[in-house]
Amino acid sequence: MERDKTLKLLDSIDSKIAVTTDIWTSSTKRGYMVVTMHFIDKSWVLHSRIMHFIHVLSPHDVTSLGEQLVTCFDDWNVDRKLYAITVDNCSTNDCMIE
Repeated sequence: MERDKTLKLLDSIDSKIAVTTDIWTSSTKRGYMVVTMHFIDKSWVLHSRIMHFIHVLSPHDVTSLGEQLVTCFDDWNVDRKLYAITVDNCSTNDCMIE
């Protein structure tokens, strides 16, 4: 399975990971959130993997979005490898990261 391969790869690297996340509403008014990790392996090859892609129930408030992000990091056991989190300029995202 791809997740297992990625977990093994993460265990084998000493580098930190960067995370990007985006939240949007579809044309059918459903909210979605994606969290992607980016890291460099021992051969200096850049890898990007989707960690989390979910339907986000309304309201898209700071608490629920923050909980989703923390759950994602816990599921992947990357809390000690995090280096940076990049979000778009939505004010909810700023508060979520804090």
